[in-house]
Amino acid sequence: MKPFVRYLITASIAVAAVNANAQVTTAQSDKTDITVSLTLPQLIELEGLNDIAIDAGSFLGDNARGSDNFCVGGYGYSTYSIQFDSANANGTQFRMVDGGATSYVNYNVDFANDLTSVSHVSAESGVALTGNERGAANVACATSGENRQLLVTVLQADWENANALSTFSDTLTVTVTAE
Repeated sequence: MKPFVRYLITASIAVAAVNANAQVTTAQSDKTDITVSLTLPQLIELEGLNDIAIDAGSFLGDNARGSDNFCVGGYGYSTYSIQFDSANANGTQFRMVDGGATSYVNYNVDFANDLTSVSHVSAESGVALTGNERGAANVACATSGENRQLLVTVLQADWENANALSTFSDTLTVTVTAE
């Protein structure tokens, strides 16, 4: 054979081999994989805190107390810290001031991480209480409702020595932080 003819036959066989590999076949099914992902941002919710009004006259001979139930909810965390800050604090001591800003009455803040607890944790103004469990059922305050308690106590010795006919108040700031 002549070299040119041999070249054409060899080239034709090579092209036929490439075309055989590129053939499309009909299939009854096909598949591919995709990734499905969920981004879960950290969300903490604080709802339901109300003003606490205490009438010391109702507690003659005893400590004056008031409480409020509220909700801590959210997701993306298992523990949280809660901090109480008194606008009139003296160091870490919570204080209320009279209308003329001339006299103060100390008070205590206690916190319960659930409504069934018989014991409360004492707080100090400006100091976070850490390691509080969120709990599995406390995701959305709108559906779980109140699940924590704040207790305010004015010791008898403090309120009995205050100026009569005065109203004492303080702004208590409550901050919850996911840990």
